[in-house]
Amino acid sequence: MFCPPSYALLSDIDAKFRKSAEEMYLIPHSDRPLSQLSSQERGDRERVMFEKSNATSSALVNFLRSCPSLSICSPSNLVLRVSNQITMYENSDSPLSFNGFWLLNRKTWTVDVERAEMWCVEAEEVVAETRSRLRALKKKTTPSDELTPIKERLLHYQGPLGRVQTLISVFKQFQGCALTFRETDAPNSASEFNAFFGLTVEDPDFSIATGRPRKQEIALDTYQRVFPVGHGNHPWKAVVRKIEAESGLSIHVDTLKRALGKK
Repeated sequence: MFCPPSYALLSDIDAKFRKSAEEMYLIPHSDRPLSQLSSQERGDRERVMFEKSNATSSALVNFLRSCPSLSICSPSNLVLRVSNQITMYENSDSPLSFNGFWLLNRKTWTVDVERAEMWCVEAEEVVAETRSRLRALKKKTTPSDELTPIKERLLHYQGPLGRVQTLISVFKQFQGCALTFRETDAPNSASEFNAFFGLTVEDPDFSIATGRPRKQEIALDTYQRVFPVGHGNHPWKAVVRKIEAESGLSIHVDTLKRALGKK
């Protein structure tokens, strides 16, 4: 871990947030060894530990996203201001979802896109497989209610996939650089640290696993792939049919126009 003079190490601020969480989330005490605790007692301990871990990460993310001097630092001490999109964070244990910082290694607090790249490879496979299955079922005139869960699965991955790939392309050049910020922007008192707890970490611009990705994102991503130089004089309805055939989803003309900033 490294940072230039007057800048802070993320490991230090991370430790302080963990300390704040220790005081806020007290694990039930027992003189008995863990093996002798009842299932209820073990469950209570695990619940508090889980809540404490989530609260610590959420508070840290909230701080980083609001920090005005968020920067990356190269091993040669070159400092560059960086968008808070680098703090993209997900906390999910659902299949093929993400848990942790997408673009950062929390052990070293350096830019690291490898996990996100691996997720994209798997997500692309899921999207291709789901699209193929959806098309096959549509040919069999499968009832729409049976198609809904398959469409939801497609939305779950296809929506954020393009965004994640874009962020990877932006931040990959900084692989190994340390995340840092000016010491003067660090919280100083317990109350300042505690202020970042209890705030929601969910943000539609960052969240991948929570909520339903907007169809506009999928429409735009598909449009850019199908019509990389625009659709010229092709009628909007014909364009939408092409987008629907490619994406496997039902998309309204107005949805596509909004995605393209035409409405």
